Amino acid sequence: MKVYQTRLGKTCVIYIRVSSERQVKGYSLDGQKRYLIDCAERQGMKVLAVYVEEGKSGKSIEGRTAFQSMLDGIKKGTLQTDYVLVYKLSRFGRNAKDVLNSLEFIMQYGVDLMCVEDGLDSSTSMGKMMITILGAVAELERENIIAQSLLGREEKAKSGGWNGGFAPYGYELKNGKLEPKEGEHEIVTMIFDMFLNKGMGYSTVARYLNQNGYTREPAKNAVNPKFNDWKAEQIKRILDNPLYTGRIAWGRRRTEKVQGTSNEQRLVPQEEFIMSENKSHEALVSEEDFKKVQEIRKIMRDKAIGNHNISQDKAHLLSGIARCPQCGSAMNVDCNQWTNKDGTFRETFTYVCSHYKRAKGTSQCRRNGISMERLEKEVLEYTKKLLRNPKFARDIKAKIGVAVDVTEIQKEISAYEKELKRLARSRTNLEHDIDSLPDDKYA
Repeated sequence: MKVYQTRLGKTCVIYIRVSSERQVKGYSLDGQKRYLIDCAERQGMKVLAVYVEEGKSGKSIEGRTAFQSMLDGIKKGTLQTDYVLVYKLSRFGRNAKDVLNSLEFIMQYGVDLMCVEDGLDSSTSMGKMMITILGAVAELERENIIAQSLLGREEKAKSGGWNGGFAPYGYELKNGKLEPKEGEHEIVTMIFDMFLNKGMGYSTVARYLNQNGYTREPAKNAVNPKFNDWKAEQIKRILDNPLYTGRIAWGRRRTEKVQGTSNEQRLVPQEEFIMSENKSHEALVSEEDFKKVQEIRKIMRDKAIGNHNISQDKAHLLSGIARCPQCGSAMNVDCNQWTNKDGTFRETFTYVCSHYKRAKGTSQCRRNGISMERLEKEVLEYTKKLLRNPKFARDIKAKIGVAVDVTEIQKEISAYEKELKRLARSRTNLEHDIDSLPDDKYA
């Protein structure tokens, strides 16, 4: 390797990223580290620090804590270096926009990027131009890998192959195949029967299962593995899954970019998805019954959408303010609508426990409903009495300008920030499955 006199005596930090657990455990991480340290020493540069990103996707800089720590050190001046050394540009990032933004950021503080294997140095005009070009190429390469991976998964699903992940409730994986799980597949059959033949709704089905001892084993990736109650949302997911007819369903939800953002994405249900041409595992419900269930669910969804459109202009003065007398959760408004035989439309509004609404069918709380008209009328009457009370007016004036203790609010904000970071890490871990194909032996 040619030694550049301009680099003698310079300082550098090394950034290493591997994008899969397999690479973390293999020689890739240590290989990059030894290679880059050796390169720095041959160039006469002093290594100040080594930043290691284990099992992180290069799709974006979000979730890459070591990378962010390095940038923060450069910005704050606690990390004063001449170069950032990476094995290849793809290790710095595979999103062209992030690569160029990060490069521009470090160069503002007098720091250059050196991609050893690519032979690139941003301190030269040619090197900076090539980094711009290769950054776009790296992103294109990543998108091609994703497209090829999706095509392969589609073909596998069409032929009845399982594309990985946890087995859905009612099944277990044996030698890569789905088989009915003892103690669960009977409950799935019962859920379809209660909904289709006994006219029971989602919450009623969930409540029946909870009250009769049909506990649910938590999912392997559950946030709270001790919570075993059935909820209405879980009943919906089971009734909505065509996999229970014995065919593999793939692509029912796709990740789509959120408009107006650079990297934010969301899961979007798809009307069209891949169904295996032949049955690949034992069915827990017939295709005919599954179709009938979907017809009923469509009627229920259309009714819910119609109800929402009719009542969305109503003002709910105490939503989020009124509290449940049983569990203390905020109360929100439920709308009940119907049409009489004479064609007249009727609707009633009721404040109900929001915790009950979120966990419908569980035994954790009750509906505890109260008429919206009655509650708001009583609260308004009581408020008018307070306003007419001179002592109340004096107390309000005395409190104006008094500092508010926000300690508890700050604790809540901190907890939410930690949860957001946890979710970002979870998303990154999901992305590495696509991004784990190595560029080369040091990937």
